[in-house]
Amino acid sequence: MRHKDLSPKCAVGRLAASILALLATGPATGLTLNGQEETPGQRNGIVALYEFNETTGPVLDTSGNGTPLNLTIDNPGAVIRSGGALDIESPTLIHSGGPATKIISQCKASNEMTLELWLENNHNRPARPKPVRIVTLSNKQSDQADQLSSTNRNFFLGQDYDDNNKFRALVRTSNSRDGADVLTEAGVSQFKKLQHIYLTRSRDGVIRLYVSDEYGTSILRNTFLENESRGTFANWSDSMILGIGNEISYQHPAARQDPDETQFTTEERAWMGKIHLMAVYCRALSPKDINGDAAPGNKVYPAYKPIPGDPITEGRKKAMLLYKRLVGVSTSIDNPTVREMGQRIDANDWLGAADLATQQSDFYNITVRDFAGRMSTRDETVNAPLSDFVATIIGVTRDDLNAKQLMTGNFTYQGDPTKAAVVRDVLNDMVTSNNHYNALEDGNFDLKVALRKVDGQKIYNGAGGVVDNPDPAGILTSRAFLEAHATAGTNRRIIQYSFKIFLCNDIDGWADGKMSDNWVGRDVDRFPGGDHAQYATKCAACHSVMDSIRNAFARYDFSNGVIKYGPIMPDGDGDDINSMDENPSGISAKMNRNEDTFPGGKVSTDDKWVNYINNGSNKVYFGWGSKMSGAGASELGQMLSESKAFPLCMARRIFRSVCKREPVIYEEDMLKNAANDFETANFSLRELFKRIAVSKECLGQ
Repeated sequence: MRHKDLSPKCAVGRLAASILALLATGPATGLTLNGQEETPGQRNGIVALYEFNETTGPVLDTSGNGTPLNLTIDNPGAVIRSGGALDIESPTLIHSGGPATKIISQCKASNEMTLELWLENNHNRPARPKPVRIVTLSNKQSDQADQLSSTNRNFFLGQDYDDNNKFRALVRTSNSRDGADVLTEAGVSQFKKLQHIYLTRSRDGVIRLYVSDEYGTSILRNTFLENESRGTFANWSDSMILGIGNEISYQHPAARQDPDETQFTTEERAWMGKIHLMAVYCRALSPKDINGDAAPGNKVYPAYKPIPGDPITEGRKKAMLLYKRLVGVSTSIDNPTVREMGQRIDANDWLGAADLATQQSDFYNITVRDFAGRMSTRDETVNAPLSDFVATIIGVTRDDLNAKQLMTGNFTYQGDPTKAAVVRDVLNDMVTSNNHYNALEDGNFDLKVALRKVDGQKIYNGAGGVVDNPDPAGILTSRAFLEAHATAGTNRRIIQYSFKIFLCNDIDGWADGKMSDNWVGRDVDRFPGGDHAQYATKCAACHSVMDSIRNAFARYDFSNGVIKYGPIMPDGDGDDINSMDENPSGISAKMNRNEDTFPGGKVSTDDKWVNYINNGSNKVYFGWGSKMSGAGASELGQMLSESKAFPLCMARRIFRSVCKREPVIYEEDMLKNAANDFETANFSLRELFKRIAVSKECLGQ
């Protein structure tokens, strides 16, 4: 088979070349289809192939699989045929002359299918935004002469313009609800941009829709409906016709001039654009087939064989424990990394040995991930989902960035599209959901390799789009952190957990009854039960210091799955994704709620704040820098990052992650020394992990 080189036209050249090479040459060893050796024409399960090299006449099936399933163009004047592409410029239908028997029979036998397309969509938005048909295997016939049916198809791929211009696909299976189709969809279909698309359905019931972007081919949707889509293609109709560019419909026999003549009509579902290649397979191409190294993978731990005569030194025995502390898994003493670590330990180079351990992928996938996961949840459990919060800590550790940027930076870490084929639409998969990070985790990607730094935090704009966050504060303004701590409430919890997570001191440790209560909000009763003394002794100590800082997040809220920032969100009751409950304008209404409780309390009208946590023991513990007041979250993050409590807190948290226990009182000097080294090492978390792991307190040496 001959294939066009599409790579010059698209930024997915590496991937395109690999797929086209796979089509052209097939696997190194013969595959079997339905238990029989494939012929060259059935290579890799291809049943029908259209390269669109013809300039006149029918569109030829060049697969070499059985009788060619050639296609007829109903209105040749509606298309331009040149340059190895079929450009549909006005509504028409390109279809097989009869049932696509070889596709139906072979796919029914395998219970698998793949549809592959290279196309350019020329619809920005059609006049009638019905779901249009790009490719269909259908045969629609109504029971009435004046109507057309829309319920009979084996599969189709189309576009739906009512929902953000998405590709839409259906595959019929015997176990689908009511014998109907299983639907999956993905966005975004680009306008006049070459895209590579796959629709696959495997025999275990997984339906995937892949859409390429500028980096490569990515999985955008993966639908699995248990007990519904695990069926077969037994209910595929044998009368289905393969069509391109529109839906296929038969006229009812009573409406035909010649009842014996088959006539096609359409249902105003015309797709217009350019198709460069179309292939139908009766097997499901795997994620590895499609995405190569960017496909989801499974960790495989190799078996290590001992080297005859290789001595087991004391250093190598100690390296086993150090490896487990840092990498998070046990390994063989014959692991070459452990052998080299042991050599360095025998030479008294403990940090050098630790450095080798931190180069292992599982240092990031297990140890650093668990360290970050504890920080991302209220209950500090390692059973936390991967998120923008967790991924950013992993990335900052891997890249040896200054960890103060965790509270001051304007960036996130996301899956590198060339190394992790996962959902990554900014709006749908990162700003309004955690889909991107869920897919990274579900795909078991190596986070050491798969993550990349992306500058500029994005938030929702209240109008179906995203904008730059005007007030970024590292992971303090990450979606995961604000979802955990800015949902409902009064934004006091954000302050409580900022101190607890990054400075290792909860509210009970820094409450101060000696500070003024002039920042305490109107929702706090100064006479609970009619007794001001109760407020003074039980309430004021916490609220006076906490409320002086919470105004940093006065413009923030989290509801309906998104971060909401007052100045860029439409004012409303906040019950929907496109509005924010504000009072006054630009300020989250939660800041000034329950105004009748104590009308004389603080009213938030901006995001200015001041630090009242700077008296007596608080001043000694936190060791603040020069910044003691400011406006917004970004300046608060700066203040927290400059405190002496931050490096000491990170040392404590890393001790817990690596040494698997809480430090005790007599280990304080070691933690303080490690915190000082952390500062000297430009706040490198990786260096701090190494420093803690090699301590005698952690190793028990």
